[in-house]
Amino acid sequence: MSKLSQEFFWRPAELQLWLRRVCEELGLWLVVWRVGKSAELVDLASIQPSMFCGGQEDSVQLFLGTASLSAAPQWRVVADRRELDFQRSYAVQLVPSMLSADGEILLQGRLAIMRSTDYDDQKRAAELAKLFRRLAAELQRDSEAGLVIVQALPTGETKRWKDMLVGPGISESKFKLKQFSRGEVEFRVESL
Repeated sequence: MSKLSQEFFWRPAELQLWLRRVCEELGLWLVVWRVGKSAELVDLASIQPSMFCGGQEDSVQLFLGTASLSAAPQWRVVADRRELDFQRSYAVQLVPSMLSADGEILLQGRLAIMRSTDYDDQKRAAELAKLFRRLAAELQRDSEAGLVIVQALPTGETKRWKDMLVGPGISESKFKLKQFSRGEVEFRVESL
């Protein structure tokens, strides 16, 4: 099985509300890791939209897990920091859409897990894939239907990213949509 991944553009406030809802409904534990700092198991109430503002791509990563796959996060120490052992924790990674400090650029977010062959326990890996699919389905259900992300190609043609999700209110926003903050490629939203 290949790596499972779902890309999206969601505003910070909507992502925070979605995250709180799915974690409560599914009984998930949540780890927040800010690059350069130690990862921490957090309470849902501590998740604020401001966490998804002012950073670069991948500068904040969240990990969602369930006690049925790993009773608690598994940790490893790297240099002087504590990080989540992603493989042993059987967690789903959520890299949030990050809003630039000036509020002009919204970076692409993603939900992902590794390939099933990268995990030691294939039964738990299969259950993790089910959890990923459930979270991706919830994200898709709460995304704006009938919209698609479009990229202008150097040839003058456009590429339609039908599998990239568009969060609530993105179509009315004036954000520049990008995958990388310093990247030249900009996306836009269009109707299907």
